[in-house]
Amino acid sequence: MRRGTPAIVTVGLVILFLALLLLQARTLPNTVNATAAAFPEVAPLVPVAIVWGAAAIACLQAALVIAVAHAIGSRRRTGDRPSRGWLVAIEACLIGFLALVVAAVIALLALSYASPGVFYGLILAALVVMVPVVAIARHVRSASAVGRG
Repeated sequence: MRRGTPAIVTVGLVILFLALLLLQARTLPNTVNATAAAFPEVAPLVPVAIVWGAAAIACLQAALVIAVAHAIGSRRRTGDRPSRGWLVAIEACLIGFLALVVAAVIALLALSYASPGVFYGLILAALVVMVPVVAIARHVRSASAVGRG
């Protein structure tokens, strides 16, 4: 890894964290309230939607905080030690996000609030998060196989 790469990664992750914080604090409640104003039948879901959205974003923020800590720590470390614990922690946060998405889909279907836009968004979010989950799982598994061999 190049010398400045962890610093660039750290700055990028911090910017992404701040963007998610803005999304969580301002955009999410405003969007949910605007949707409820446009479609009064979903008004009972407003508190649940805000809590669910905040929890989902918190899962992503936790993964970013762990990634930042890992990037800062990799600057201080010499050598290329496997960082299985960091990766498993990031993967656990992302799997928590996926569990929230699945729970939201099931709840919305059970309550008959099946808006295509919402489902496309949930499915897209799940697919985007699945990419790093699968990549991390493959990396951890291959690192474990090399360590045993």
